Formats: sequence, structure tokens, C-alpha cells
Amino acid sequence: MKKIFWKLMLIGLVSLLVVSSVYAFTMGTIDATWGLIDTTGASNQQWATGPDASSTDYDDYTSRTTNSSNHETTQNSVTFDWNQVRYGSSTFGSGSGFGFLGRDEVGVAPALNDPFLVGQFCHFNNPVSANDPMEYVPLNINITDIGCESPYVLDGVDDLSFQYIFNLDETTNTPDTCSSGSYGTGSCLCRQGTQGNRTYRNRCPYGPGSPNWPSNGGTYCYADGRTPNPGGIYGAPGDLNYNGCADMVEITTSTVVEDFDCVYQDPDAGKITLTYTISLLGFIQKPASGSCPATVDKDSLSHNRVYTAEQTDNCYCVYAAVTSSQITPVTVQNLDAINVEEGIRISWETVTETNNLGFNIMRAESVDGAQTQVNPELIMSEIAPGDAFGASYEFLDETVEAGKTYYYWLIDVPLNSIDLPGVYGPVMVERH
Repeated sequence: MKKIFWKLMLIGLVSLLVVSSVYAFTMGTIDATWGLIDTTGASNQQWATGPDASSTDYDDYTSRTTNSSNHETTQNSVTFDWNQVRYGSSTFGSGSGFGFLGRDEVGVAPALNDPFLVGQFCHFNNPVSANDPMEYVPLNINITDIGCESPYVLDGVDDLSFQYIFNLDETTNTPDTCSSGSYGTGSCLCRQGTQGNRTYRNRCPYGPGSPNWPSNGGTYCYADGRTPNPGGIYGAPGDLNYNGCADMVEITTSTVVEDFDCVYQDPDAGKITLTYTISLLGFIQKPASGSCPATVDKDSLSHNRVYTAEQTDNCYCVYAAVTSSQITPVTVQNLDAINVEEGIRISWETVTETNNLGFNIMRAESVDGAQTQVNPELIMSEIAPGDAFGASYEFLDETVEAGKTYYYWLIDVPLNSIDLPGVYGPVMVERH
């Protein structure tokens, strides 16, 4: 009887290992094409294929069209080169828009939830004047020859398409100037921060304090003919707002999500089916020289949002992962921190909270200083966890000292602990 018992236990253990093991996947190629702009089109819209994968002369297209009915055919006329969509100028090189370059050979992709390189994305941020600007455009990603690791086999077609929406907030090309006597003069942007009893905000829509503003994004101003002072009131070359207000690109999923099944016929447990999909995880800046790394650590990725400098080709490495469900990031807006009598009040709003359990707030006394969590327990989502709708939140930090400057970050905590959390901020405030 004991022999039978241990035999059954061994069979069960083997089956459990087969079911619960983290498997790698195989893939062939990754390519993508841009869809229709805003469904209804944009001023001087055009689609192109080219240049080839080794070139960074993005204005040197191979073929292009202004006819929306031919946009797919044109982009597919050459395989594994840069596919582009632009608008705002009839001259291609003067238009603003997006480019994407996939991979001609993936091979073995990392295990479940681990980032792998999907391709390269660029925002060609040129100053444009358009009556009908581009607000969003879908990117249709096709992955071929998807395979499951043995003993699992793919059940169904091995070529799948995934669609993501790339949203563009095309800000003004000329920032507002500070009023006379305010904090900053001439054509310098107003600095975010507090001076005396007055609080000043960026005159550009985005800057330090905007969700996911990069640590190397610069300070508060663009060129005004003065000597640059990095970290001070005036910006420096390379700052995102230096040549005009930075634009924002944000990725969201569409309602079209495909998945694939990996199946194993267990001799004892029967048919075991595991279902997966592909989720875009985020970006890193493309290295100035060299290629994008095939894999990265999740913590190094910006989430679903990047900011792009005017008059610049802003290029990034894009990463995805095989996931058991679609990861849709929390979308946060209006993150703010202000002085009140009792301390500093941090407030924020969410547009969506898909895959969200709650929030934590981190604080430091400098942008690159050690961060400390200020909320004693998780700030739970005020709506049903994982809801597609949003809510308003605030938290009072009573552990601050007068005269000190504080930086705050908001961290969303996903429902699934293995998913990538979103990081928003920092916002800066000086305690009165």
C-alpha cells in the first residue's frame, strides 16, 4: 500500500512540476506597421517604408504614400526596415511622427513575465503647424513562429498579431514666457517650486513632477540666450524642454488582444492547457552607440509613457513579455504635492486602474536621494481592484520639517505581484 501511495505522490509531483514550471518560448520574427491616424486622418498624413535597419537617416525613406488605402501595402513593400507614419508637412523630413523597427530573428524568448526586446521606436519630433494634428495611431505588431517549450506544444496558429495604441500629446512649439517679476524672466520657463508664499509651475505642460519624467530630463527652462545652468532656473542643451515644450507619447492597449495556448497531454492528469498573451512593458532610451540589449531588468524600464524633445529624433528600445493576462498600466494624472497646515498633501487622479491593487508613496530630500515610504500601509484602490475606471486620492504627510525640500513618487501596486509596477513623479515641494 505504501508503494502505491508513494508512486501516486511521485506522479502527482511530476505533473505539478510540469504544470508550474516557468517555461521559455520561441519566436521567429517581429515586424509592425502603423495603422490609420485617429481613424479620420491628420493634416498631410503619410506612411513610408525605410530606411533599412542599419541606417539612422530616418528621412531617407524607400517608398511612401499619402493615400490611406495603401498604407499597409507601402509599409510591407520592404521587410525589416523602418516603418513610419508622419503628419504636419507635405515634406516628409519636416513632418512629425513615429517609426518602428522590429527584429528579423528572435529565437528563444525569456520565460514568463521576463522582458524581451520587441524592437525600436522613434518619435521624430519636428515643429509642425497643423489644423488637424495626430492624436493617436495604432501599431500592429506581428510575431511569427511562436512556440512553447517541450513537453508543451502550441495549439493553433503560430503567427499572432497584437495591437497597441500610441497616443501623442503634441504640445505647443513655443512655450509661454514668464510674466514680469515672476520667478524667471525673459523667455525662460517658470520654474516649478515655491518661493516665499508663492508657488510657480512649469509653463510647459510637462516637466519635473510629471508622471515618469526621466531623471535625465533636465530642469525647467528652454534656451533664452543666457548661460545654461543645469539644475538651476535655466535649462541646458539636452534638457527635454530646452528647444520648446516636450511632447508626451503614451501607449495603451486596444480592445483587440490575442492569446495562444500551450498544451501538454499528461498521461495521468489528462490535457493541460496554459494560455498566454503578449504585453508591452515599457522603454529604455536607445544607446547612443551600439544596439538595444535583448533583455533588460524590469526596474530599468520606463512604464507606458515617454517624453520627447522638440527638433530631435527621440529613439527607444521597446520591451514586451509573455504574460498570462494582458497587462494594462494604471494611468495617473494631476499628481500634486502642496503645503497645508498639518503637513504636505499629496493628491492624484487615475483615469483607469486596470490591474491595480493600490498605491505607495515614496519620499526623498533630493531627486537622487534615498527614498522612504511615507504611508504606513498600502493605500487601497477606491474602486473595484482591476477596474477600467478611475478615482481621486489624497494622502497627508505629517512627518515633514519646515524649511526642507521634499520629492515624492507615487507607486502603483499591481494585482499580480509579478507584474511591473508604475512609477510616477517626482513632484517637488518646499515645506513652509
